[in-house]
Amino acid sequence: MYLISEPTTPLARDADQHPRHEIRVLIVDDSEDDALVTLRELKRGGYSPTFQRVDTAEAMTSALKDGPWDVIICDYIMPSFNGLAALNVFKASGLDLPFILVSGKVGEDKAVEAMKSGATDYVMKDNLNRLVPAIERGLYEVKVRRDSRKAEEALQQHEERFRALIENSSDAIAVINRDGTTQYVSPSLGRMLGEGRVGAGILEAVHPEDTQLVSDTFVRLLQYPSVTIQLEVRLRHEDSTWRTIEITVTNLLHDRAVEGIVINCRDITERKQAGEALQKSREEFRLIADFTYDWETWIDQNGNYLYVSPSCERITGYRAEEFLRDPELMARLVFPEDRATYNNHIQSGLVESAGFAEIDFRIQPRTGEIRWISHCCQSVFGSNGIWLGRRASNRDITERKKAEEALRESESHYRLLAENVSDVIWIMDTNFRYSYMSPSITHQRGYSVEEAMTQPLAENLTPASLETAMKLIVEEEAKERTGKYDPNRSINMEVEVSCKNGSTIWTENKVTYLRDSNGQITDYLGVSRDITERQQARKQLEQGLRKLERAMDGTIQAIALTVESRDRYTAGHQRRVAQLGCAIAQEMGFTSEQIQVIRIAGLLHDIGKISVPQEILSKPGKLTDIEFQLIKVHSQVGYDILKTVEFPWPIADIVIQHHERMNGSGYPSGIREDKLLIEARILGVADVVEAMSSYRPYREPLGMEKAIEEISCNSGVLYDPNVVQACLRVFDERGFKFE
Repeated sequence: MYLISEPTTPLARDADQHPRHEIRVLIVDDSEDDALVTLRELKRGGYSPTFQRVDTAEAMTSALKDGPWDVIICDYIMPSFNGLAALNVFKASGLDLPFILVSGKVGEDKAVEAMKSGATDYVMKDNLNRLVPAIERGLYEVKVRRDSRKAEEALQQHEERFRALIENSSDAIAVINRDGTTQYVSPSLGRMLGEGRVGAGILEAVHPEDTQLVSDTFVRLLQYPSVTIQLEVRLRHEDSTWRTIEITVTNLLHDRAVEGIVINCRDITERKQAGEALQKSREEFRLIADFTYDWETWIDQNGNYLYVSPSCERITGYRAEEFLRDPELMARLVFPEDRATYNNHIQSGLVESAGFAEIDFRIQPRTGEIRWISHCCQSVFGSNGIWLGRRASNRDITERKKAEEALRESESHYRLLAENVSDVIWIMDTNFRYSYMSPSITHQRGYSVEEAMTQPLAENLTPASLETAMKLIVEEEAKERTGKYDPNRSINMEVEVSCKNGSTIWTENKVTYLRDSNGQITDYLGVSRDITERQQARKQLEQGLRKLERAMDGTIQAIALTVESRDRYTAGHQRRVAQLGCAIAQEMGFTSEQIQVIRIAGLLHDIGKISVPQEILSKPGKLTDIEFQLIKVHSQVGYDILKTVEFPWPIADIVIQHHERMNGSGYPSGIREDKLLIEARILGVADVVEAMSSYRPYREPLGMEKAIEEISCNSGVLYDPNVVQACLRVFDERGFKFE
């Protein structure tokens, strides 16, 4: 290390009047004089440099290890070393320092290369007054990077500390997604509900009676961002006991740091039990139970009733006093076939256990009818931990049982239908695995039910049909994501499926979605019908239709040729008008069917000229008024001929209107504007353009320019402006030419 010392000059004396900043400089330069000039510049900038000069890679590597350094100033060109090589040595060291290149001969391209390679700045020797600002900027950037790293390390420590707090808290924290799936669960959930419950998630452990509360809360949370809701629910421990959990739920789906619903769970089971034990007076229990709809009881350690709620009379026909006088009355009411189950429950319930038990059984009330009872009981303990007996709740579930029985019968009925119809009924989950296949699959495709259910979808369908089905499924999934869909909709698809004998058949499939309580798709319900014969009939029908179309087209061509054979001067006129009319219609975005209509009408638009004498059609001179009137009749004659033909389109109306004009000056009816069919407007323009650009007996061709001028000048007057613009584009942009 060296501390620079120079003779005192006026400039140095001025610099000495200001505080000097110590700086450790590694100079990579083969010239000691150049190094002294650099150090002098640093002193002028207010620095008190400590430095070391090196001029080889080995010396530089050693100096970097010996450090520390605040800045490296390096000459770009040296006899046995250079700036880029020095930069590579510096980068290999892994140090974060300003690296300033100084030179007097290197061009701008080399400077840019050095900057891209990692140099902090580049200073020319003839402009050393930039050196100190470059160093200060480099030192500032290094400080910013170091501060950033420190902040990141502090943040990581904070996150680790926070995670340690979360994972060692007695409360459990979970984060779930919008669809209810678990995103994160803290380990303390295992201590709360048992390790076996961690993977299953919180929502799967909710008590059946609390499911609706949780579902409603989840819906409300999704509707109101940032809202926090507190509730108590029962969660099943892995040992099958129920734990009462106080839950605080916050919707942080909008928070980009969380993007989920945060659930804080606290086990308050013991607190709840302690609170219940504090109910010293049976009168407090009576006050509540007397007004419950269910039939509530409290039985002591000896099996005697301490309390029976008035609802017992509504359910059994016996008053509360009768149960209090006769502890065996309940056992006698139990239906004979259920007494063994009931007695086993009573015996197991009379032990000193804090468990919660429930059974369903039948009773015969005073009326003699059979009623179903849902019986739930739980042990009661005093504040001293002494077992005081059992509290029980009896609910009349007869209607529910009837509904369940009706549902079973309905299910059996529909299963019977499903297994005896010729159509195949199937259910497939969202992973395309079958969960049900009706036996009719054997008749339809030759596979047994077991074979069909294990067959992958890709083997079921031909490649083309598989592509069609998957495309439709992707489209339907896209609809689901938008939220704008009919949840009860069905989709229909026709696919070709394989049979066991190696053949294929066509099936029509109607697919309906099966959803869970949250509206999420769980399965696909499908009905497949063999439509192979229908497909074959359709194919034959399409072939016949194409033959008819070809026959009709040939007939139209023959009629058109018949008309043109009478007028050799206009031969091909109808065909060319049809050609231009179709081009205009295509430019206007017409459908293929609309274009076909214009083609047919164009080929037949002058069919009425068959009634005009040939000498008038071929007359070389000007027509008389009478002759022109005869010519004009051809539109009406064409209409009269074509109206008897049962075209599926208004061909006759188009033909009679092709000489009508937008301002009503046309013939034969003088109709105007919106009463004119669009097809007639197109043929009117095409007819004028073709006629003016072609030879006629009474004149030479006027040329395409005159024809274009005619329709352009009368656009909006005689001719539809949209049709005119489309016609101009056909010639100017599409390069249309008559064939």
